[in-house]
Amino acid sequence: MQPAGITLRPSLELDGLRMIASLTFDGHGPAILPASGVPSHLRGDFVLLPIESLPPRRVGVALRVRGLPSVPTRAVSDPRWRSNGAPPQQPSATSRSPT
Repeated sequence: MQPAGITLRPSLELDGLRMIASLTFDGHGPAILPASGVPSHLRGDFVLLPIESLPPRRVGVALRVRGLPSVPTRAVSDPRWRSNGAPPQQPSATSRSPT
């Protein structure tokens, strides 16, 4: 992709991916969004352009000190889920390890 000689001058700075995406989809101007910010049913109406000079996106997980994490949180934080995409096997209540 060749540089287009365009200089972006933001007129508004928002904190909230859904708000930014909604304003863009309603025609209020372009936005820089992660690819996941454009729903598949709208991809035919918009042009997605990669920005090759940006570093890869990093995502973190924040967990409460007490409480049980949700299934989605466990799925991304437990390496056993990532190995094959299936949930880790839990020991059954009736099974016992040999002594």
